[in-house]
Amino acid sequence: MVAPANPDTPTLVNHIRRTGVIPTRVAQSIRGGLASDDPQQVADAASLFRALHKADDALVKGWGAQRLKLANAVMDGIDGGLSPKRAVEPAR
Repeated sequence: MVAPANPDTPTLVNHIRRTGVIPTRVAQSIRGGLASDDPQQVADAASLFRALHKADDALVKGWGAQRLKLANAVMDGIDGGLSPKRAVEPAR
């Protein structure tokens, strides 16, 4: 089962988009989440990373094409109805 989206994500993304600064803790959370062995953490990080990219791709410029590719693949799988575990496995 996929956990519901974090209700604070739109507020956080809007704040980051307005300021143009990703707080260190948020950046660490995304990087660590995408590298995690826990599929739910990967999915949560992918969701936030993709939301930031959609809000303003300049925010995540320099984070590497591989991170964006992973985040998009995971979220496409989840949007298509896969569980985080099933979405993460082929994306890696």
